[in-house]
Amino acid sequence: MSVIRSRDDWRTKTVQRADELREHRKTHKRNRAHIAELKQQIDTLQQAVEVDKKTLIAKPVVDLEPSTRSPRFVRVASDTSLCFLS
Repeated sequence: MSVIRSRDDWRTKTVQRADELREHRKTHKRNRAHIAELKQQIDTLQQAVEVDKKTLIAKPVVDLEPSTRSPRFVRVASDTSLCFLS
């Protein structure tokens, strides 16, 4: 009887450990996929920032001193259109 009980205990522990390992692998796989997704989002955002930096550098800067504002035109920062100030 002792051999059967010890065999059942061994089998129960083995099945339980296999289940725990399986769940660990699933969780690890989900976490890796989530990390890969977040890295892709970071890369996309960094590329967008680089493009914004390049467009900000490419836009001409308008001097807004009172002597140069005589026509009362101001360049809007969000686009290259001009606005008339009355």
